[in-house]
Amino acid sequence: MFEKALSTNTDAIFTWPALTGDEETGGSPITSYTARLTSSGTLIEEKSVTTNTVTFTSLTGGTTYVFIVSALNKYGSGTSSATISIITA
Repeated sequence: MFEKALSTNTDAIFTWPALTGDEETGGSPITSYTARLTSSGTLIEEKSVTTNTVTFTSLTGGTTYVFIVSALNKYGSGTSSATISIITA
């Protein structure tokens, strides 16, 4: 699902394939994505973005974070992606 997941000591950048086909979007264009970053089951930050890339900053080094994203269109929120875990340096 994810094209890239990069992290430094304090930042993490995630990129995923943009949804474009009618079978993926129900025939309605994607208007935004909701990106969530958690650690130990606690929501750290949630962002709404209009592109298929998001950056989280001010993270704690040596911490495991879990990222998940879902797309939104006029029908509402789609199924959430698979998760991806990273450990900041």
